[in-house]
Amino acid sequence: ASRETWYGCVFRGWGGGPNGLGGLYRTSSRGSSWTKITGSQFDRITSIAFNPQVPSQAYLTTETQGLWISNNMNTVVPDWSLVSTYPFRQPERVFFNPYNNNEIWVASFGNGLKIGTSAVLPVKLLSFTGYRNENNSILNWTSTSENTGDRFEVERSLNGRHFDVIKTVA
Repeated sequence: ASRETWYGCVFRGWGGGPNGLGGLYRTSSRGSSWTKITGSQFDRITSIAFNPQVPSQAYLTTETQGLWISNNMNTVVPDWSLVSTYPFRQPERVFFNPYNNNEIWVASFGNGLKIGTSAVLPVKLLSFTGYRNENNSILNWTSTSENTGDRFEVERSLNGRHFDVIKTVA
């Protein structure tokens, strides 16, 4: 209740055809006025979930168009990309594991619960290369559009679920 910006998902068309009013809406006035921020791209939105580690990133679920992600929720009209690694068309809710924020849970209508990981990077990578030199790993990268980062942390994992920071680069 103390926040100014709220989001509302509108599912339009159940029991009838879409009417152009469905979509994702945002208010910056605690509900006094609302603006549709998905255009006509979506009409049957079921939920939105924000990444607790990256506030500008959100996942959008739709009835028949699948799971979508935006990495620029702080803009007037966010860009959305289909999460192609989630092939089912009717996700219902996205949750982040409270004990491991890199783990995403997606509940669906008819496809159970799927668990995945988010490779969250607050930057756009232009290039990334790596190679082994005797006992050393040599990593090189070039980035652009750094939004929220003040450093890079290089992690390693033996199982893809538990990560150890091995190097911090400011």
